[in-house]
Amino acid sequence: MSLDTKFQKYDPDKHYEIGLLPGGENRQTFPRSKGALQAFKTGNIGCILVSGGRYGLAVDNFKKSDAVISADYLLTEGMPIENLFIDTQSHETLGELAFPVAKPMPGNPKLKDAKSILLITEGGPGASAEKGHAGRALKSAEKVFSPEQLDYLAVPGQYSPGLVTNVYEKSLDHLFRFQDRADPDNVVKVLEEKLPFYDPKWFDKPLGLRRAILGATCISWWLRT
Repeated sequence: MSLDTKFQKYDPDKHYEIGLLPGGENRQTFPRSKGALQAFKTGNIGCILVSGGRYGLAVDNFKKSDAVISADYLLTEGMPIENLFIDTQSHETLGELAFPVAKPMPGNPKLKDAKSILLITEGGPGASAEKGHAGRALKSAEKVFSPEQLDYLAVPGQYSPGLVTNVYEKSLDHLFRFQDRADPDNVVKVLEEKLPFYDPKWFDKPLGLRRAILGATCISWWLRT
């Protein structure tokens, strides 16, 4: 079953300069990292960039970012450190794709200049399932990448977003409804200006308050845009 997307599936005969791996995967099974490592070992991906800070509504007290957690797993499984990069700036899926392009961290590859990028994330259960986080990530990718620049690899893995995540994603779609082309600089500008996740003191607030603030923010996006 194919996803409804303008992007093409992973081509094992194509060389990709960069594999882009969104953080925030299952920390017990690491489906995205396993898929990225398997693809890298074929020799047709130059490097892996793992992107992700902490989810804005994270309920745990992990001090490591999502990107570092996945990167640590990749290293323990044999990923060469010289081919592995991390970006810890973002706190949700859209930012995981946009920040490494618009504001690459020092020493990281310049995604704006890359002609072939592979987005790697999980679909649903089963070897050929292609839904789940892949659908959400590719919808976000349309705001950041052109179809000529990005392909995708959907690997098996469960993805079960909660009500808050679903409401947030629909509200975010509404906020960006007038952006009809890939524009990572605008995406980052809007996220930093309008999404409370990027307040420097955001994670000092208790989870209940963070949920309430996000809910009020989502309502404001619908009322004011």
